[in-house]
Amino acid sequence: MKARQIGKLKHLRTIKHHYQKGQGFKHFFPVLENELLKKSHNYFELQLRLIKCILDYLNIHTEIKLGSKESTRGVKERELIINILKRFRLFRYATWHWSIK
Repeated sequence: MKARQIGKLKHLRTIKHHYQKGQGFKHFFPVLENELLKKSHNYFELQLRLIKCILDYLNIHTEIKLGSKESTRGVKERELIINILKRFRLFRYATWHWSIK
């Protein structure tokens, strides 16, 4: 078994250990397991697939746009986000910041 596959199995065991008593775990874990065990070319591809999987599971229908595919420019992260919002005429966006400056 390849190291990457072993890593995925360890990750799944860790998730199961910490969340198995959570509400809905028995229903969602097989879906998550299926996605995590699929072959991924890179980490970004895996993350995007997981986001789409979760949206589908929650029956949320929304379009996902990738800034890298939209030729949107920005020198800094904030500038890039502002340019993406302007391009698609969006007035709100959701984000998660690990640290507050």
